[in-house]
Amino acid sequence: MIKATKNLIRQGFRLLSTTHIVLEMKSIASKINSEGYKFEPAKWENPAWVGRHLRTYDLVDTNALHNRHWLFGKSLRIYPVKNKILDEILNENSVDRKLLERLPLDFCRGCETCAYRLVGCPIMKPRLAAEGKNLI
Repeated sequence: MIKATKNLIRQGFRLLSTTHIVLEMKSIASKINSEGYKFEPAKWENPAWVGRHLRTYDLVDTNALHNRHWLFGKSLRIYPVKNKILDEILNENSVDRKLLERLPLDFCRGCETCAYRLVGCPIMKPRLAAEGKNLI
């Protein structure tokens, strides 16, 4: 989960949804699992589990307001990443903090080119239905 969170920060996100973190973890796991093994659904695939662990590992600012955003019928909880984590990532990559301007829902720009389309994105089916498209 920490690796997925840091990956998303490197992509320009400082506000993260638990669903986005789950999708990034699934993407990482699918790259590791190139042999095509089938796994039982893991606890970490539950956004509530991710939220608890974000707080446990002190990755998010628990004093800030946690917003919910709706995305194609799915309620996504958004957490601000703690400044100390942002600074750690920015320092290791020599990245300007101004580059962290992506909005928390910017990861969902369309299923056709989505990096998460093959890892069981829960937003894909309602998005395609809303857009009047078939499953890819």
